[in-house]
Amino acid sequence: MTDMLPKSLTSLTVRRLPEHIDIYSLPRTLQTLNIGHITEDCKVSGTLPPSITSMKLNKTTYDQLCVARDLSDSLRSLTLLHEDRTEDPKVEVLPTSLTSLVFVPYCSITHQSPANLVLPSGLLELTYSEGFNYVIPVGYLPDTLTSLHFNDQFNMDIQPGSLPSSLRSLSFGYYYSKEFQPGVFPHGLQTLIFPREYDYPIPHLPQSLTTLSLGECPEWPFAPGALSPSITNFTYGSLCDTAIEYIREMHNLKTLTFESDFDYPLSPGSLPQSITKLSFGGPLDSTIEIGSFPSSLTSLSFEFLEQPIDPDVFPSSITHLSLCDLPSQQTGPITMPSGVKHLGLWNLGQCLKLNSESTFERLTIHGGDYISCLEAHGCSSDEPFTMIRIGQLHIKIARDDDPISASDAISYIVGQARNILNPIVFPNVHTFHIESRDSFNFQLRWVDAKWAIITMERDGAIRIWTFQLEYDEYYDDESE
Repeated sequence: MTDMLPKSLTSLTVRRLPEHIDIYSLPRTLQTLNIGHITEDCKVSGTLPPSITSMKLNKTTYDQLCVARDLSDSLRSLTLLHEDRTEDPKVEVLPTSLTSLVFVPYCSITHQSPANLVLPSGLLELTYSEGFNYVIPVGYLPDTLTSLHFNDQFNMDIQPGSLPSSLRSLSFGYYYSKEFQPGVFPHGLQTLIFPREYDYPIPHLPQSLTTLSLGECPEWPFAPGALSPSITNFTYGSLCDTAIEYIREMHNLKTLTFESDFDYPLSPGSLPQSITKLSFGGPLDSTIEIGSFPSSLTSLSFEFLEQPIDPDVFPSSITHLSLCDLPSQQTGPITMPSGVKHLGLWNLGQCLKLNSESTFERLTIHGGDYISCLEAHGCSSDEPFTMIRIGQLHIKIARDDDPISASDAISYIVGQARNILNPIVFPNVHTFHIESRDSFNFQLRWVDAKWAIITMERDGAIRIWTFQLEYDEYYDDESE
């Protein structure tokens, strides 16, 4: 296998290793190596190329490759994957050169207590997956650590002094339920992601914070003066009655996200005038007066609109707009602001009025029935979008049934290419990007008016097909 690889190769992903692989014969230019599975019969010989700086593999493969010995001077990033095995606790020694360490859920090493796992002294980023739930001793985490992320199962008290002063980003899992003690957060912390359900008052936060994410709180948890004026990015899970009043006073806010239901009337002055990006992640069931959105707003996203919306509420400054599930009461087309360059459509049942002189840099269609969504907006073979210039068209397919095979997926894409994703319907689009929940990523590129190339990427593997618009056959180039 290895003698077939280009000598200049820098990145390699292998789903399953053959029975024997000579690691020594891998290209000496290789920098990234991802290995999905290694069988018990696989025999590994040689040493890994010293050029490798990033690896992703399971713990069994990690042990067999002897990474700690072979790459002690070069490996910077290590991700240990899920595996089905249990073993007695033992002291684990990781490469001292690591700066990034990620434990994917249920990797066996995450079940090791801090006493049995020695972290590299120069570590910068650490992500714990499911399985880690231990008290972190003071002094255990390296004083170089800048990013720390806990899994949903972690639910231990954190003692003041156990988090290094170098820490800049800290996030907790969904079910963390311990009250944070005064002084537990380092003074230089910039990003803080609270647990989803945190029901304690928050008297004080580091004044260095710029990004703050809060879960579901029945009451506004912050004491007066607790929020730093330096916060520019704020995410709120579930609004309480007084939240809007406090958010209005966050004068330096740039990005604001409401993750859950929003049913508070919006009027001019309700939101900080500094906001440039606003997202509603849950149903929006409130009236929006004209002038409610700041004139500085450039990005606006709706997940669900439960009441009709007046198109005049959109400020002319918007360049990114995403609309989803318009209410049945919505009458007439919605006129898009002329400055919109990135447009996202989610399962729309209503028609949009698009300016024929608009130039979209990117149009994204979300949802399983995207063909109907496109046809609802004048994009059909009978009425093509000949006057609307689109730089990129992205399709995101939402699938609720069982995962499909690669052959079924490509047949589906070919069918849609003949139906609507083609130069007849979109004469100004040459490349279509298609994603699905099954981890298939497609790129459909038209070479000319008849021939197209489809590239499929999944888990690092790539396959290529070619086909002609006017014929039923398509050809698998068997590129992997």
